[in-house]
Amino acid sequence: MVDFAVTRLPYLARVSWQEVGDAHPRAPQLAVYAPGLACADPDAHQDVAARLHYGFLAQPYEQWGFLGPTCYVAWRPGVSLAAWETALEQRHFLAGTGLALPWRSTTQRRYWTLVPALALLWQVEPHKAFLRGWLKRLTTNKQLLTKQQKATLLTMLRERGAARVAGQAWPAELAAHTRILRRRRDLAFRLGRLAALDLAAEDAWRVQQLQAQNTAWERGRMVALPEHTTRRIAALEARYVDARRAAAGQLAKEIVEQKTKV
Repeated sequence: MVDFAVTRLPYLARVSWQEVGDAHPRAPQLAVYAPGLACADPDAHQDVAARLHYGFLAQPYEQWGFLGPTCYVAWRPGVSLAAWETALEQRHFLAGTGLALPWRSTTQRRYWTLVPALALLWQVEPHKAFLRGWLKRLTTNKQLLTKQQKATLLTMLRERGAARVAGQAWPAELAAHTRILRRRRDLAFRLGRLAALDLAAEDAWRVQQLQAQNTAWERGRMVALPEHTTRRIAALEARYVDARRAAAGQLAKEIVEQKTKV
């Protein structure tokens, strides 16, 4: 997918009640994984940005929108959303890759923890088409990477993921790389959603600067945004919370209308 970019997606994963297998009468019809999504309940959050990762389709105030897990359960007591969150966790790193959900059945077990990291690596840098090619290779007929491909991938993970820790075992190192790449990908998504709003000129410039910093290089490594910089993103999300909530409501409305037509 040449034109893939997480910054242009409305969400990173979507799942329906049929896919989750949750027929509880109070269960949501649908949920999305969309970092930075604005909750439809304007009064329930100490976090002034009302920022979500998991959004559950709901109509709490006669208008469609998304509620976070806590708000949804408060609105519909007795519902368990654990299976929904698991389903979204299984899907968000597949965005744009073309991989089917049961990819493990065609992938060697030794690569089950590597595939999500490789997918995240490609989502951060989708212009590197060979990464998507390696994903397809690993998840087709249980194929292996070549020795050179494994060496290149390790170098890329260490350049773009977590800093190396002396004596760290490979499973722990891979998990650390995956966390950093997921954070980088999620920040790119959040900044993309902000950039899609009608921002003041100064704020639009600030978002562009933050987008560039998220994949900037320094001394042979892709730098991680420091905490004070991510706080600036949160401040922008808070400043434009009404616009973000309107955008989330429009997305929810479009999904409902789309489901109605099917």
